[in-house]
Amino acid sequence: STHDLLPDLANNAMITSIEEDTENLYFATDGNGLLLLNKHSYHLTRLSHESKSPLLSNRLTSVFIDTQQRLWVASFDAGISVSDSPEADVWRHYSSQNTALASDYVHTIYEDQQNRIWIGTEAGMSLLNSFNDFTTFNVESGLKDNKVLSVLQDPSGLLWLGTYSGISKGIEMPFEKVDKGLASNVVLGITETFSSTGNRSLWVAGYEGLTRLNSDGHVEQVL
Repeated sequence: STHDLLPDLANNAMITSIEEDTENLYFATDGNGLLLLNKHSYHLTRLSHESKSPLLSNRLTSVFIDTQQRLWVASFDAGISVSDSPEADVWRHYSSQNTALASDYVHTIYEDQQNRIWIGTEAGMSLLNSFNDFTTFNVESGLKDNKVLSVLQDPSGLLWLGTYSGISKGIEMPFEKVDKGLASNVVLGITETFSSTGNRSLWVAGYEGLTRLNSDGHVEQVL
């Protein structure tokens, strides 16, 4: 139901990811489903496994809106739910049971420069293909670790994948491993910044700190 859930949000929900569009803020939570905060009315709508919403799990890891304005919701244990219009309750579901998705434990969702959707899972990296199914890359096909937690594509098209064993980077398999000098080999997130002179830095977040890399992947600073 749609009502004011701010106390519930503050006290009972572990927020794992936040996304927004022109109308709503979306909060993925671990155990409390998906919360939609309307920016104008400040009402929250809770979508959960128990409600009429077709979410397959309340334990969510990530929420993401792509360039087509589709809402992607990833879970710890039930794959992915996708909707063109979440308020209309029209959803599609991708799991290891009905597709070739590497695992139902999904860490992250990423859209690259070619508007392709990459899914980082506990058992490899899955790419949504033109057949509405997945092509999966894992250690056997050239990744350095199957647990893919974060993804970034740089301006040259190079993919940087944060894993439990440092970074895997490349355009085609096998990927190169980057792990020397990182604050933590468990890479939770990767982002990039540009200086006023155009120099690019990669920032790598881990359990034990933050690392700044240059565009070649060499460590410049550990915080």
